[in-house]
Amino acid sequence: MNVQPNPDTLAILNRNKVDTATVQAVNTVFKTTNYKLFKNIKGNRHLKKAHISSLVRSMKRKALVPPIMLNESMEIIDGQHRFQACRQLDLPVHFIVVPGYQLEEVQELNINQKNWTMKDYMESYIDRGFKVYETYREFYEAYPFNHGICLAILYNRTHDSKVLSDEFKLGKLQITDLEGARRRAACMLDLQRYFDRFASRPFVHAYMEVLNCPRFDHADFLNRLDRGQLLKVAVTKLNYIQQIESIYNFYRQNKVRLWG
Repeated sequence: MNVQPNPDTLAILNRNKVDTATVQAVNTVFKTTNYKLFKNIKGNRHLKKAHISSLVRSMKRKALVPPIMLNESMEIIDGQHRFQACRQLDLPVHFIVVPGYQLEEVQELNINQKNWTMKDYMESYIDRGFKVYETYREFYEAYPFNHGICLAILYNRTHDSKVLSDEFKLGKLQITDLEGARRRAACMLDLQRYFDRFASRPFVHAYMEVLNCPRFDHADFLNRLDRGQLLKVAVTKLNYIQQIESIYNFYRQNKVRLWG
């Protein structure tokens, strides 16, 4: 389809002294109230009623709605919440068609736009049959940790949080030692009754580091906490490691080095 520039748009460009030879119309914005034209795409994030309600309230004040994006099959690639809000208000839906776009392109786009949450990605991959994400969901729902902490425990890594998050969003999640991850998570839960910040990222990362030290004994550390040694709120992973080491070595004849 050859896209012809709107005469009003050309007038605006000319008025602003824009060289129209440097500007090209690449798509057409359509509008319709025939809601049956639009299809959902499998694996798109689940609809959030609160988000739709917020859009409805905003559009009642002033119907400023960016066009939604469809592929050549009339599947909604981006803008499903806007579509639902327009339909509830009997407003026309503005849309553009971008051939070749599928869910992978939208997920890549939303990694940077932050429209999708980690839960959205998890549910999307489960809907599309990624079994590893079902295993992940079971793990995530079993423990009081956020997604970033769960990934750190599953991978047994206390660095590269952004890398792990991006791999998760791109469908590259790997779980190679689920039982080991469950043991690490259980150790964290053991500390809940001693320390309110047991699920904070710097503390979890610190405790994972010491759990990987061959000379560290988790049960021995709990015994020391039972005898009155206290964990205090700190800022960094290193601060917590130093604190854990101090408690672990209290009255210990042969000191154990847990960091450095």
